Amino acid sequence: MSFLRGFLGNLKSPRLEPEPHKVLEVKPDEYALYNILAREDALILYQCAMGSSVGADFTSYDIVLHKEVTRSPHAAFSVLRTRDATEAEDGFVLLRDKLPLLVECVPDACTKDLIQEVVTLIRANPSWNLAHVAAHLALVDCFKNPKVLPLIGEATSDTRVTPLHVAVRAQKLAAVQALMATDVPLDLVDQNGDTIYHMAAITNKDIIRALSARPASPASINEVNSDGYTPLQLACLADKPECVRELLKEGADVNSASVNLDRNIGTFLGKDHVEQNVHNFQIDDMKFGGTPLHWAKTTQCLETMIELGCDLDAKNFQGNTALHIMVARSRLSCVVSLLSHGADVDAVGSDGDTPLHTAVRVAVPSQENWTSFLEQSDASVIQALIVFGADVNRINEKNETPRHLASTSRMGKRDQVIYTLHAVGAHRCSVGQGCANGCAPDGTFDGTAPDKPNFFNAPRLYNDLLGMAVVKSALRRRRENPQRKKQSGRVLCLDGGGIRGLIIIRELISLEMVLGCPIMECFDWVAGTSTGGVLALLLACGKTPRRCLQLYFGLKDKVFIGSRPHDADSLERFLQREMGENTVMTDITHPKLIVTGVMADRHPAALHLFRNYDSPKTILGWEENNSEFPAPAPPHPCEQLVWRAARASGAAPTYFRPFGRFLDGGLISNNPTLDTMTEIIEYNAALKATGQEEHVEPMEVIVSVGTGKVPTVPVTVIDMLHMGTGILGAAKMAFGAKALGQLIVDQATQANGRLVDRAQAWCSAINVPYFRLNAPISEDMCLNETDNRLLVRVLWETMVYMRGSRAELDELAELLRPVNHVPH
Repeated sequence: MSFLRGFLGNLKSPRLEPEPHKVLEVKPDEYALYNILAREDALILYQCAMGSSVGADFTSYDIVLHKEVTRSPHAAFSVLRTRDATEAEDGFVLLRDKLPLLVECVPDACTKDLIQEVVTLIRANPSWNLAHVAAHLALVDCFKNPKVLPLIGEATSDTRVTPLHVAVRAQKLAAVQALMATDVPLDLVDQNGDTIYHMAAITNKDIIRALSARPASPASINEVNSDGYTPLQLACLADKPECVRELLKEGADVNSASVNLDRNIGTFLGKDHVEQNVHNFQIDDMKFGGTPLHWAKTTQCLETMIELGCDLDAKNFQGNTALHIMVARSRLSCVVSLLSHGADVDAVGSDGDTPLHTAVRVAVPSQENWTSFLEQSDASVIQALIVFGADVNRINEKNETPRHLASTSRMGKRDQVIYTLHAVGAHRCSVGQGCANGCAPDGTFDGTAPDKPNFFNAPRLYNDLLGMAVVKSALRRRRENPQRKKQSGRVLCLDGGGIRGLIIIRELISLEMVLGCPIMECFDWVAGTSTGGVLALLLACGKTPRRCLQLYFGLKDKVFIGSRPHDADSLERFLQREMGENTVMTDITHPKLIVTGVMADRHPAALHLFRNYDSPKTILGWEENNSEFPAPAPPHPCEQLVWRAARASGAAPTYFRPFGRFLDGGLISNNPTLDTMTEIIEYNAALKATGQEEHVEPMEVIVSVGTGKVPTVPVTVIDMLHMGTGILGAAKMAFGAKALGQLIVDQATQANGRLVDRAQAWCSAINVPYFRLNAPISEDMCLNETDNRLLVRVLWETMVYMRGSRAELDELAELLRPVNHVPH
């Protein structure tokens, strides 16, 4: 009978429970007769001697957690039952510093289910302390206990995680908030190099916001872990756009989600800028990484991100730059904005594609094209890339040129795109690789040219009758005496024309490419009117033509805002920034500069030349001011601020208000060639008259650069002041008066026609080569034009014109290059 009673007793005992780690609720008095092997407050390890079913004794061990007697005198939990003494001892050691303290911290919450969860958690993470456990389970009352507070900054010995790491990873917002209210360290990293922000990056925005209770250190929020990822990159990879935004608010570097990350962290947006632009980000693009430039949907957002320091050429996870993305989305204004700020126009992206490859794929997509889901664009984006210097013959990883991609497609605007590339020098494929007629080595199709009346009507750079013999003679002299002394009479004259100065810039870029050396090394005199004067001074201040192209595109949308006259504040700030607030004309020693302005404080108005050298009158010792008009003379070159000279020359009536007494130089000398030649002749005469013949600089070659030759169109009203009867007659009179006013302005500011003929004739008479670079453009445009589509088209037409004039440009380059210069 005793055997039967022992057997039945064993059936009721929790010590023979088949799940030894399952937490069971037991009665404390059942353990009254058992040996206590170890005790830690409420946690006790019992040794239990039991009778076996075959009559032999065996020993088992039981770890029991007793609740507080005052709260629950008859409650206890068996957390481990085993016959293995070592397992029992190890289990007790593992639990003794956690379970009793847990009961002390949250006595009312210690239910069987909670104890089970805690024990399971501790067994899975034996290096955790109670603070880790509390963080994982959001037992925030534990963090109020003085015994727990010293534990909150401890990292585990194996994975190096802290309680805050655990709370963040488990997305326990209450625990994160409670820990952030303490002095928990924020800069500790785990064994993978992960900071709290790496872990928060793949959770939710509320967790990241909770971490902002204390300012994040730039090093922590931008740390690169052992896998090479920043928190922002992880948020992008996890497709967590809300986390991306919150990280940017808290100081994540704007470039830290790009694959070519610059470790010099320090560029961040801040809360205000993120909140202002949050709706201007393409959320779907964030998962591909990159910078906010990749995600921007508007030009305004793009400009803001650039100003805040986003890396223009940073690449996303696919290897594409922001320029690739904007090209793929056919956002012309964004493309122009990136290029005007200096983005690499030939940056290599996925599959080795440059932005031009991408633009062609978008314009003439194929079924397998990665951008086929995007809407087609016209050729404007392609033209913009070409204008900013894209290599039209660059090959990708498949040895495909942009022309090949266009030619092998049967969709979209293929013929137009092929011609757009061909006209500026896109070659055919050297070896056939599935080529079509548009790119095959033996093909004949070069695309379809645009139907524009003025497009192919390109004049030569010099007059055959008056100029050819002079040019040939100068070339012969140059070739016969290649080692002659340094040149001193090479003259560059730049017309006025507002934003059409972009045409001058593009012409100078093409000329510089033929020269093979910086444009300003090839001229001794540079003159300019209005926009030409601004360009002359920018070039003299060290800007390259390509940089001027960027500056002009960036400037137009800041200056030409609203109705005329435009506020000149933005223009003046631009001039001061690019030319220097305190730079004076004489600070520029080479070349000699002539910038025209009109002194409108008298009648008749007088032409004034801003110089960086002594005027002929000064050399002769004469007074500069007009004795008949006792107004103070303009500042001497050593006192004349460069930016003020530029502003005075560009004070176009109705477009900008007068600059003091000055109006735009184009009112008298819109094409400054004749006035420049007059000035040089007077300058040399003054030198001779004062015995300084050694400084005389006879003119060797004149290069006049225009702002585009517009199409000739019919005029319907000739008798402009004929007045009819009635209201209709008055309306016709008003229209005629307006037309007459336009005619007067056009002729007063004329830069082409007979004025060019006179310059050519004068140069022919004195045996000086004269070259006129002035691209015919398909459409007239205002001085304050801002339409990127129109601007890039006329600049592309300018490139076509310059390429068609290559033979004459080669002759010009031979006359201009410095002595002993070897072209690149």
